[in-house]
Amino acid sequence: MAWSLHTFWTLAEHASTRILDAIVTIVLIRIFSTEQFGLFSIYQSWTGIALLFLPSLELALYRDYNRLKNQGSLARELSVYRQFNYIKMFVALMFAFAISLIPNDMNWTVRFAIVIFAFALPLSQAFYGFLREILRFELRTKWVALIGAVQRLVLIGAIIGVARLRPGDASAISGTAILIYVLFGWVWGVPLRGAFKVSKENFGKYLQRMKAILSSTVLWIHLNGVMAQFIQTLDTFFLGNLGVALETVGVYSITLKSANFFQVLPVALVNPFGVYLGRNAGNASFLEEAKLLKKMILGFVTLCGSLYLFGHFFALEILNAVGRGKISVENVDLALTLFRWQLAGVLLLCVTHPLTTYIGARCSLKAISKEIFLPWLIVAAIIYGVAAKFGGALWSAYANVPTYLILVVLLGRFYRRQVTGEPTSPFQGKPGLM
Repeated sequence: MAWSLHTFWTLAEHASTRILDAIVTIVLIRIFSTEQFGLFSIYQSWTGIALLFLPSLELALYRDYNRLKNQGSLARELSVYRQFNYIKMFVALMFAFAISLIPNDMNWTVRFAIVIFAFALPLSQAFYGFLREILRFELRTKWVALIGAVQRLVLIGAIIGVARLRPGDASAISGTAILIYVLFGWVWGVPLRGAFKVSKENFGKYLQRMKAILSSTVLWIHLNGVMAQFIQTLDTFFLGNLGVALETVGVYSITLKSANFFQVLPVALVNPFGVYLGRNAGNASFLEEAKLLKKMILGFVTLCGSLYLFGHFFALEILNAVGRGKISVENVDLALTLFRWQLAGVLLLCVTHPLTTYIGARCSLKAISKEIFLPWLIVAAIIYGVAAKFGGALWSAYANVPTYLILVVLLGRFYRRQVTGEPTSPFQGKPGLM
């Protein structure tokens, strides 16, 4: 019963998050000019680099939650996460300030306001992400879904209100968003109040624990996540830094955001699988997990294929709903082509979610970095860089498909070697899926 409720609220959380994030994106598209939204998207692509310096210690829970819970050391762990997140917030703010100093046609005040807004997600995660993760592992997903939904609804209402009172004032919009994120940093802690006794130690001991967590699992989890996220923004990154017109980048960003909305269901469905693997660490049955993984992969292939057909045939209606008034008549055909190729890449990525989740929980994180994400990053950078340089937005959209097909190949190769065949496998001699 607990798992059924957890799955329901997880689906509700991810569905509401994606839907409300989509509404936030649509509101921003309507508030900003096409050029401003293009700049906003370029700054978002820089977050992949910024996140390299903002590791999330709470990712260790996906491997260590069961052990920490049994040892009664979760309270101390949460205190360590909180102290580390203060450091991350400072680093993120300094990075955002530095990026805003890069000159372009807009004045510095507007640039700084837009970059702060673009960095709002990683900044907010640095503030309260660890509280959200512990709620998930305590199977209190209802609170995650409800608080997340309320936060986004408040954000949407505030942005619309400020935009009406002060049209085009990016500074006012950005400042309002940051205040809301700070407020909800406190709200996220309310459900956990009294659940764990706060651990108070000198900062030197906190630093020792931070170093121990980073050197064990989190550093590799973090590097893998950062590389994966940065690859997903490489197309916009190269378009924005190789002289492509901001209006074109804006159109590309609108279609890409529209394609990314199709991740709602796949991401929601794979999250309970990750929590299941984390809670059963040390008690894993390879055969049971192998059967479950096979079913999930087949299900995701069917789901993503269906989503692509829907998106392909209703592309015009989707773009009209998302980018109404922002895509000029002469750019409609280009936008449709961009969207369909971007959607194919996004859904190829979604197909890999079950296997990526499984490998991340059960295999060497260092090996994952060396054999999957690092080579993928190098090849993806070459593909997107060449595409943006010689073919602009159109070639960059085409590049999504080979880029994510390479990930499929690397994951399949890694699974065969590390899980079903190589002596380094944690399941040596066990039958595999493929």
